[in-house]
Amino acid sequence: MRNIIICLVALVVFSGCGDLGNKIDRKAIEYIDRDYKVTTTTGFFEREWDVKDGKITSDPEKGYYLFWATIDGDSDEKYVQVPIKITIIEEM
Repeated sequence: MRNIIICLVALVVFSGCGDLGNKIDRKAIEYIDRDYKVTTTTGFFEREWDVKDGKITSDPEKGYYLFWATIDGDSDEKYVQVPIKITIIEEM
């Protein structure tokens, strides 16, 4: 519980600090089970996934987010890997 509180405080304090803020944001979503909407977008397409009561991990060295998501309302979850640079994560 203490780690979650520290992550949340750090998230609020450093969220506007560019690269450091991005690193803290990525760590926060790895530890907190929540509902997220993940959107990957380029100039040609946009794709959305729903993460229900889950976590989103990141591999910054390789440049990917990794998560289990509900796809197109299907009851089964699928493992998804998306590029960090073109992905937006929103808490629902």
